[in-house]
Amino acid sequence: HNYWIATEEGLCKLSITKEGDKEEFFFKTFKHNPSDPGSISSDLILSMWEEPNGVLWIGTYGGGLNSLDPVTKRFKAYTEKDGLSNNAVYGVIGGEKGSIWMTTNLGVSRLEIANEVFTIYLISDGLQSNEFNTGAYHRSENGELFFGGINGFNAFYPKDIQENKMPPKMTITDVMLFNKSLAIRDGGILKNAPCYTDEIVLDYTQSNITIRYAALHYTQSEGNQYKYILEGDEEELNEVGNRREAHYTHLAPGDYTFKVYGSNSDGIWSSVPATIKITVTPPFWQTWWFRGLLIIAVIGLIVALQRWKINSIKVQKETLARLVELRTRTVTEQKEKIEEQKRTLEKQKELMELEKNKADKLLANILPGETAEELKNKGKARTRNYRRVSVIFTDFVGFTTHAEDFRPQELVRILDNYFKEFDKIVEANHVEKIKTIGDAYMAAGGIPLRDKENPINTVIAGLQIQHYVKKNRQEAIDANKPSEGWQLRVGIHTGEVIAGVIGTKRIAYDIWGNSVNVAARMEQSGEVGKVNVSGKTFEFIEPYFDCTYRGKIPAKNKGHIDMYFIERIKPHLSENEDGITPNRRFWEYVNLHVYSSINYQKAERHIMKILKQKLSPKLYYHGIHHTYDVVKAAERIAVMEGVLDEDIFVLKSAATYHDAGFVEQYDANEPIGARMAAEILPKYGYTETQVEDVFKLIYATIIPHNPKSKLEEIICDADLDYLGRDDFHQISDTLRVELREHGKINSDRLWDEIQVKFLTMHKYFTKSAIELRQEKKMNNLQDVKNRLEENNYKD
Repeated sequence: HNYWIATEEGLCKLSITKEGDKEEFFFKTFKHNPSDPGSISSDLILSMWEEPNGVLWIGTYGGGLNSLDPVTKRFKAYTEKDGLSNNAVYGVIGGEKGSIWMTTNLGVSRLEIANEVFTIYLISDGLQSNEFNTGAYHRSENGELFFGGINGFNAFYPKDIQENKMPPKMTITDVMLFNKSLAIRDGGILKNAPCYTDEIVLDYTQSNITIRYAALHYTQSEGNQYKYILEGDEEELNEVGNRREAHYTHLAPGDYTFKVYGSNSDGIWSSVPATIKITVTPPFWQTWWFRGLLIIAVIGLIVALQRWKINSIKVQKETLARLVELRTRTVTEQKEKIEEQKRTLEKQKELMELEKNKADKLLANILPGETAEELKNKGKARTRNYRRVSVIFTDFVGFTTHAEDFRPQELVRILDNYFKEFDKIVEANHVEKIKTIGDAYMAAGGIPLRDKENPINTVIAGLQIQHYVKKNRQEAIDANKPSEGWQLRVGIHTGEVIAGVIGTKRIAYDIWGNSVNVAARMEQSGEVGKVNVSGKTFEFIEPYFDCTYRGKIPAKNKGHIDMYFIERIKPHLSENEDGITPNRRFWEYVNLHVYSSINYQKAERHIMKILKQKLSPKLYYHGIHHTYDVVKAAERIAVMEGVLDEDIFVLKSAATYHDAGFVEQYDANEPIGARMAAEILPKYGYTETQVEDVFKLIYATIIPHNPKSKLEEIICDADLDYLGRDDFHQISDTLRVELREHGKINSDRLWDEIQVKFLTMHKYFTKSAIELRQEKKMNNLQDVKNRLEENNYKD
């Protein structure tokens, strides 16, 4: 006999064999393996349903729906990206005609097994709630399904659930030129209503067109989806969700056909699209008749030139005779002319010198000094390759709307005021302005003079630019001129570029390379008022700025890229509260990172990679998140305590290794962390003395703390920094769960009694930690005491 058992640690199969009076039990566990797509997608299993053919359907928490093939023993996962409404599947049960029903955190989903198509049912379909409960599902003997949720339960027969098989009829609702709807009138572009119009004709100046459309289907119309194509301009359909308009700019002269399809809320697509033919007529100089006239004119000109040449030869012969006669008189006059020409040349020389000075000044304004000098001396400037350049893009949000709100002169005045301030900011931060493109502003750090600090300088410039724009917007609002208070996106990426001068008539200094394109994607993928940087830039600036990781964000034509929002300069490195101006400690810390022989960042990435791979998932407190927390606290306390030499690298390295021994054993693991530090750190420039200091700091974290030096005091305070923070109860609860998991405690009340003793005994050692954490630690201690007095424990 085989039995399937659902657990929080995977799917378990119990097989029982019997020979005579002897029974043997065999267990096999199926668990999630990130490197094996055929494994189960999550170990936390909430529900199961077995079909008569032996296929097992499994509902998981966070991993969606899984099916297990009884022959191959391989799993197949169905998640939100496959059409499932939510990845938390509380109940799984079979329906009729080859379907599976499941309850989730977002309604009820039905899977048609044959074609693997999901149908989602929500409150709008009659559910008592979109959120359902674990274990609350049942199928009666007559096939009626029961699903329990947070507001009651639903009961129904699957055969009574009818799909909406009627596809929507599509129609064109509006045609707009330059964001203005076309008027319907005789002799105009639009002679009938858009829905009755088969074709429109535009001239080449009217190539900015917007077409609006709708699906004439009013059952759950909010679920209607659309896709369209402009034949003659596009090769593939554009799937646009529920967006109901298409916009095209700069259409070339030619014939196009716009087709749009729609689907109802059950995903049934219309087979007949709404269509409209668009003809863009060419300018007169591109028409056949104009080209014919041009050819005739050229032929006529050639004939006329030939006749003129024949006549000229005749005239030359007659003129030659007269020239011989005049030659003698001409020689005399030439002497006088030569003297006059000499005087003219001297005056021209003076004018040329004046123009040269003007050109030199102009070059100095539009080119970097080194490039301008090379261009003057050699007549050209060669392009150069730069391995580390930080490119910054800014773009005003809603600029098209601003352009409509202001007269051109006023619009240019406002934009010029912004760009002048941007120029001051980038120059002050040693960043080179490259160019402006409309309302976009582009600059780069690390050119034309190479420097290692350019990612830092460029991020500071980005923060200061956003600060200026926000301040200007607030001032405009206070002055009752909100339309002059614009908003901005800023994007930065660091990488390799080529820089140099292009053009011969209009000289321009520019940069090229994939890094420029990625920086533009950073701006486009950012948010209003934020500085968005790539993971590459983050690697260089992380020690100095508070950053928020956004995850891997899709960027157009660049795949998924790690992105971060730069919130501000870290408080202890900032001159003031606004977080945009570095203090003296900031630059001392930068110089330490840039010019030290220790490569701390690579050393940290090495050990963190090992911890991510090898630490047990049952380390709810001593996981890698705790290591990151201690490193961050150690750095902050060290800077506040004035430790700004290579000792800060020793301190942070000790923080990364102080719990590394958990990869091999739970108790007394400090020697293991010290051994790993000795094996790894010398590869990254650490001396023997510095590695010994790391040993001492690791052992200093053994409880109870008894630090013997300033650095030991800092790492002890960093190790227990959370005791005096707002998130104390959340973190301490993870330690409670971990200790119970490993059999160190057996009741929640015992844990709180231990906490009271520990918090009472504990003390912070550094002045910075005492001022920042001591008061809150005492408040947290009182909270635990109050909990003991209330005595609301289960065990």
